[in-house]
Amino acid sequence: MSVTDDHPIACWALTGQRVFHGNDGSMMNDHIEMKPRDDLQLIGAQIFFRHGARTPVNLLSGLEEVIYTKEHIESYAPTKWDIQLIAKMGNEVVSIDKIKPAIEHVNDRTLQLKSTTDELVVTGQLTAIGEKQLFNLGRRLQSELMDDGNNDGLIPNTYDPKIVYCRSTYRKRTLASARSFLAGLFSSESTGNKVQSTGPFEIEVRSFPDEELCSNSNMFPILEKRHSVQSLYASLHDEHDLKMARQ
Repeated sequence: MSVTDDHPIACWALTGQRVFHGNDGSMMNDHIEMKPRDDLQLIGAQIFFRHGARTPVNLLSGLEEVIYTKEHIESYAPTKWDIQLIAKMGNEVVSIDKIKPAIEHVNDRTLQLKSTTDELVVTGQLTAIGEKQLFNLGRRLQSELMDDGNNDGLIPNTYDPKIVYCRSTYRKRTLASARSFLAGLFSSESTGNKVQSTGPFEIEVRSFPDEELCSNSNMFPILEKRHSVQSLYASLHDEHDLKMARQ
């Protein structure tokens, strides 16, 4: 089946061919000359991304545990910037102490991991590599969203919370990922990687019972039937590739 058959609008956009059905049901083409237009303006963009690399959320028995070093967990310096959390319950802005992090509502247990440093390393923690990944993502998107020369891109070169809306789940690793992304987006080599902002990054978080951005069984009850890592592994037969790979 071709794009023409089921997606005439997509076909028009891609080929300039407007496709429609005749009275007898046959397909008919009408070529439309595509001319550049200067009367259209992009007014917004939505960017979704997952958090960066993290330590494991669960440990599997029989699998050797990684020992983390300072290099693994030390914060990536260019991403350091203050953040201000905007807490919401429904549509109401509330004090941050009125809502709780997602970790307090789900069954994830925070376990201490092995490390060679005095700093605490736990399961589900964003790593230095994860911070750098999101910083680099923000940096790569600069060319799509900003105009360095005239400052007349989709967003200005300096962070402005009235123009840039940031939303995150209320987890340390996702908040750190959002901060790292914004730090990369609003800095450049020409400024010595210094963040261009007049204040902290504002990040909105929601009360977890109403959180729809992650696997929340309160919002999506079917998730109650999903396997945990441990139960899924236990359900596999001994000859399964995932089990054989560990031998």
